[in-house]
Amino acid sequence: MSTDLIYILSYIVGGVILTIMIVYLWIFRKMLKPGYSLLMFIAIWIWLCAHIGEAVFTDFEIKFLFNKLQFFGIIMIPASWFTFCFQYQDTKIKNIHKVFLCLFSVSALFLILIFTNEYHHLIWERIYLGQNNLLLEKDEAAGFYFLISYFYGLIISGYVLLFIGSRSQLKIPRNKIGTLIIISLIPLLAHITDIFFTQWLNYYEITPLGFVLSSLSFFHYLRLRFYKIIPLTQHTVIESMNDLIIILNATNLIIYINPAVYKFFSTQSHEVVGKHLSSLSPQLVSIMEKSEDSPDKTEEITIKNTTFDASISSILNWRSYATNKVLVLRDITKLKQTEESLKQVKHELERHVQERTQKLHDINKALKTSLEEKNMLFGELHHRVKNNFQLICSMLKLQSYRLSDKKVIEAFGTAINRIYSIAMIHEKLYRAEDFVNTKFSEYVKALCQYITSSYEEDYPNISLKVIVEPVLLDLDRSIICGLIINELIINAIKHAFTRRGKNSNEKQLNEITVRFHASGKRYILSVADNGVGLAAQFDIEKSNTLGMKIIQTLIKQIRGTFEVIRNNGTEFKITFQN
Repeated sequence: MSTDLIYILSYIVGGVILTIMIVYLWIFRKMLKPGYSLLMFIAIWIWLCAHIGEAVFTDFEIKFLFNKLQFFGIIMIPASWFTFCFQYQDTKIKNIHKVFLCLFSVSALFLILIFTNEYHHLIWERIYLGQNNLLLEKDEAAGFYFLISYFYGLIISGYVLLFIGSRSQLKIPRNKIGTLIIISLIPLLAHITDIFFTQWLNYYEITPLGFVLSSLSFFHYLRLRFYKIIPLTQHTVIESMNDLIIILNATNLIIYINPAVYKFFSTQSHEVVGKHLSSLSPQLVSIMEKSEDSPDKTEEITIKNTTFDASISSILNWRSYATNKVLVLRDITKLKQTEESLKQVKHELERHVQERTQKLHDINKALKTSLEEKNMLFGELHHRVKNNFQLICSMLKLQSYRLSDKKVIEAFGTAINRIYSIAMIHEKLYRAEDFVNTKFSEYVKALCQYITSSYEEDYPNISLKVIVEPVLLDLDRSIICGLIINELIINAIKHAFTRRGKNSNEKQLNEITVRFHASGKRYILSVADNGVGLAAQFDIEKSNTLGMKIIQTLIKQIRGTFEVIRNNGTEFKITFQN
């Protein structure tokens, strides 16, 4: 087997092992919390894979590409190592990820220079196929030595942090510090070998493989714990807890108690360890007996006027058999007292709420009665206003019967229509539940029907279409829009079409269309006809007719605008804010 093949296979095997390790750590990262050590492994994996690609492919351009890709992993290693050392020795620095991003930004600058080296040659002056015809070699430039200095500066700074941590009040065990330093020295020694003994190695590079070996040593030595920030033993944790912890065997013999237990029971560890749980408290035995059918149970118990939340857990062996039991007693006396206080407060609050609710009910009933009376008065008011308008209309009609001048009679009819359009609004409000807004669509339909019926005798061939959206409109604008519609329909009837008897084609269908809809924050009202249309020289703003002046005045009152569209007839389009 050739040396090149052995070299490539060793890297492939290392890459496979490293891949399995990273995948395992990635899957269990929430449990293990590997932190920036996982990022170091990923960086090493990138370097290794790119190095394999450089060695495997024979085309120079592809080798050159993989050679560049190696630097994605290379530049991440010193930054992640330095940040890991911060994380490991538990300095008080906050937002440690910002430290990594700051360091990585400098590394990213070097990465940009590497990928643009063809334009400035700051990192290397030239690159060519090495003497082993497997890897590329470079003639380094000044920028490369800056990169190496930055690389080693962060590595050494990480060692300094570890050394400080081992001598500080954190008391990190020196044997762990020493082991960590020895493991991390493997790739550095490999890199020094690559630099000074490259000819002896036949120009092969062993630095990536050194990182793989270092990573595997990390993985084995740390035992998936990844250097806990402060290496406290399980014993120390249990000893410092305020909860009462009792460890029992399968027959409820006491194996261990923590200081909180013998402090509460006023006993010593040697007095109860090895004895039955009943020697400590018979009440605890009853809890254990209840838990036999349902392990991992939680129950409340009171001992010496102290209430505990007792939880029982089983310790399983490798065959999933329960070998021991852990009884944890957590003092919840203050919590129970707080709960009782809260219950009393809740009872008082409920009583006050009931009293206030009854008062509000009485007030609401009085307000409802008052509102009904006011609604009845408003309804009666609208009813009387409507009756008064109808009385005026009737008086005007009676007066018109005594007149002979057609123009005067026609003026009376127009006035009656205007008054009736207002009366109809009050009629709608009288019959409605809401005395502020009107159902405008119903009002417009009734108004249009009334107008056409008034002129049906003289203009029988008129078809009126009403297309109005179901909107609620206040009283003032309902009256104004009703008057505008009244004026425009009468104007169309009188001027857009010919009277009966003077038209050569009496079967001709004359249409008037009334539309009203909302568009965004605006209302649009239009009245269109298919009549003869307005004369070209007709200017509505300069018109002296009473109807047009009334229309312009009404439009100003609702702060609207209007336009006249001459297209197969005439359309008046009024727009105002909703």
